[in-house]
Amino acid sequence: MKEVIIHATQKVNELLNKLGTTSLSAATTLATLLARPEVTYNQTVSIDPNRPEFPAEVTEQVEIQIKYAGYIKRQEIQVKRFKKLENYKIPKGIDYFNMHGISHEGKERFSEVQPIFLGQAKRIPGITPSDIAALMINIEKIKKIKRA
Repeated sequence: MKEVIIHATQKVNELLNKLGTTSLSAATTLATLLARPEVTYNQTVSIDPNRPEFPAEVTEQVEIQIKYAGYIKRQEIQVKRFKKLENYKIPKGIDYFNMHGISHEGKERFSEVQPIFLGQAKRIPGITPSDIAALMINIEKIKKIKRA
């Protein structure tokens, strides 16, 4: 579908207008058209008569993959970042009570549990995302000072 070129013809634009989406001003791919929320694979038969017929489950999966490709890619990137942060090592012997930006409860919890990795710290009950962000910032400051 990424290789199938759809030209901006009157027939194509009439179909797109009928489906409630904007007309083409230049050629595009079938995949780009399918990325539009108003367009489904079955509706493209008149503009791509050579397309193969697939079972409904297959066309549904193809549409989902195409329509949500950007979102899926962002989610995959976010998952990679989270995995990287899971293993972000917290230096031993940190005085959490001298750190700025962490809630009082967060400081107490971190001091009690003494997490080794950020992934552990995120799972401590009572810890907020802002506590984790502040912890990371404080750790980076500590690392920067040690390097200097």
